[in-house]
Amino acid sequence: TINTRDYVTNRFFDFILRFVVIPFVIIYFCILYAYSIKVLLNISDWPKWEVCWLVIGFSVFGYLGYIFSKSYEEEHAMVQIFRKYFPIVVLPQIPMLGYAIILRINQYDLTMNRYFVVIFGVWLTIISLYFMIGKIKSLTIIPATLTVITLFISIWPWWVYRLPLDRQYSRLINNLEKAEIIKEGKIFVASDMLDAVLENDIYSGIEYVCRFEDCQRIEWLFADMLVEVKKTDEKNWQENPYNAESGKEYPGMTYWTIVQEVTKA
Repeated sequence: TINTRDYVTNRFFDFILRFVVIPFVIIYFCILYAYSIKVLLNISDWPKWEVCWLVIGFSVFGYLGYIFSKSYEEEHAMVQIFRKYFPIVVLPQIPMLGYAIILRINQYDLTMNRYFVVIFGVWLTIISLYFMIGKIKSLTIIPATLTVITLFISIWPWWVYRLPLDRQYSRLINNLEKAEIIKEGKIFVASDMLDAVLENDIYSGIEYVCRFEDCQRIEWLFADMLVEVKKTDEKNWQENPYNAESGKEYPGMTYWTIVQEVTKA
């Protein structure tokens, strides 16, 4: 139907597109750019994560409207204007997205959510440039590029689960060494080098690695600290009447127990 330009349209969808979707995108666009000007005037107090979600929301909803408005392009001047200028107004927001996520990564390194934001920014740049300067402007570029990027982040060493996990673990080790909790590969109790910021960074590292790897590396790293904790936890589990009656074997410490006991120690 795209090749023959023979589209099946209906009045209800036409109404939704012209009087709901496109006006919403235009209003959101005005709010987003007003907000962008505000933060640029006070760049030292940059709202890091909020900018990311504003740009992502604007871009996703806008490109959905861009896709579904293809059938109505020749029927309404407003739809033509929207399709012509939307990729252009998206582009200036991409540096905002990039700067916001780079600030976050520099502070707390890469996580899975931040990795997805980076990948989204790359994808958004590709398709916006394509629809802005390309002559054919085929909608197939959207699923095609999404497929390629999905494959890219699904293989080693760029795997979306593994790469952030390895980086967070390395950051945790560096923070433990900075706090002199690790010396020559051995774990010691917390020293006077700890402050509130470093404590928070160490806790977030332990929590992230434990959550995304079933605590395997954390249990290995803090094995000596967890020996007595494991014994106590298993004993409490076995003494629970419900567990005793069920006949199940002790499943091991929960993720939250490990995080809590390691950070307490």
